[in-house]
Amino acid sequence: MRINMRKILPIIALALFVVLALPAMSQATPILSLVPSFQSGQIGDTFSVDLNISNLAASEEVGGFDVSISYNTTILSGQSITLGTGLGTGFDQFTLANSFAGGVADISQFSFLSEGDLKSLQGTGFTLATLTFKGLSNGTSPLTITRAIIADGDFNTLQLNQTLQNGSIQVGDTAPVPEPSTFVLMGSGLALIVLARRRKFVS
Repeated sequence: MRINMRKILPIIALALFVVLALPAMSQATPILSLVPSFQSGQIGDTFSVDLNISNLAASEEVGGFDVSISYNTTILSGQSITLGTGLGTGFDQFTLANSFAGGVADISQFSFLSEGDLKSLQGTGFTLATLTFKGLSNGTSPLTITRAIIADGDFNTLQLNQTLQNGSIQVGDTAPVPEPSTFVLMGSGLALIVLARRRKFVS
């Protein structure tokens, strides 16, 4: 029995593609996001925002992170940063940075826990930290993740999804104030109405 290699080779190539390529394609990359992505309130209100990581594969865990988030200091005042428990608590972890300065929130933490313990705490996603802000003035402040370094339990860098899910906070009334030219037009219109009525009464 002769084997037709011209027919067999494409089948072998397809099988290799299924075995080698599909597992890599099916493994999604972790997503870093700010939740909620948008919220609004008034001057003096307090706003809470969670920094979340999701879409962790079964073989992935977070052993450390270094994240920076920028905001508008004329609209918001940074109040506090509370770390999550996904990297452990107490002596199980070490906090490198946890502060607001110059319109940037810097958060950095690493864990001493084993990979197995980290996986049991984190699952497929968890909250890295919760940030609170206070509204200072009317306007909308973007919340933008400007730096994101995530490491696994062996401190190898995890490849994140390229789309970071940022957020924003709206404080007070952000409706546009009419420009001076608009006031001039409104005034001219009222003057014409008054003049027309006077002429009507005179006639």
